[in-house]
Amino acid sequence: MAALDDRINETLNRLLDSLRGQLESELGSCRDELIRTANDATAQLASDAALQATAEARRESEQQFTELRDASARAADEQRSRFTEEMEALQRQVDEARLETTTAREQIELLTVELDEARKQLDLTRDDVEATLRDIETSRHESEVARVEVNRLAHELRNSDERAAQARRLPDAVRALDEAATFGQVLETLAMRAGCEAGRAAVFLVKGKTLREWRSVGFDLSSDSSRLEIDVSASGPMTEAVRSGRGVSLRAQTSVPEFARTEEPREPGAWPVSVGGSVVAVLYADGPGADKSEKPYWPAFLDVLARHAGRVLETMTVRQAAGL
Repeated sequence: MAALDDRINETLNRLLDSLRGQLESELGSCRDELIRTANDATAQLASDAALQATAEARRESEQQFTELRDASARAADEQRSRFTEEMEALQRQVDEARLETTTAREQIELLTVELDEARKQLDLTRDDVEATLRDIETSRHESEVARVEVNRLAHELRNSDERAAQARRLPDAVRALDEAATFGQVLETLAMRAGCEAGRAAVFLVKGKTLREWRSVGFDLSSDSSRLEIDVSASGPMTEAVRSGRGVSLRAQTSVPEFARTEEPREPGAWPVSVGGSVVAVLYADGPGADKSEKPYWPAFLDVLARHAGRVLETMTVRQAAGL
């Protein structure tokens, strides 16, 4: 406000100096004119006229000065009032902004405190979660170890049960072969029992250089009028069993005979039925392929049956030769 008053006073002084200069210039001009007039008239008249003109000019000058000063004062008051209102409005805005800034600062401080508390809580929660995850991982590992052990024990138990069931079925199968009365009944019993153990089985008779189907279980073969025949010189587990006189058990799908091949992998095997050192029949069987290291139980079971069937047939042959 003091600076504003100084500026207004300085403006008024400049205006007054300018007006005073103009008045002095005009007075000088009037004086010169009166002097010239006085030279033409009498000196007294010139002096009176000069004094009167000077007084008149002074009155007019003072009147103009007064009017100008009043106008300047009114303008200064109006400007001061306007500046005062603007400054008061600015002061109110500053106060409001300062209040808003203070409120915002308080909110920021409050939010900062809450954020720090939330961060601490998050750290605690993260530690709890990590500890829980470690416990879960430990439990999962222990569960996996336990599951593997349970599977192993269950597998061993299942194998033991299968071996026990096999041990119980083998005497019945041997007894059934012993109770067979004819050559055909022996081979029939052999095929049926082998099919129950492996899933699919067939008995082929050795006819010179040919293997002829006698009885099959689980295969979709042709009728009796067109029995399946296989050349002994061909490759395969049955012809190998005939040539070697020993059982042949394989685990390759490519070794399955053509008549027995399916889309599912099978594990084939063949066992000779010998009478007096000569192979008179061949037992063929195959089971589902298993992706495991241990061998299936049924090949050994069928090897025993084929050998015992040969013994039974040999005994029948001896009895027939003796006329019993």
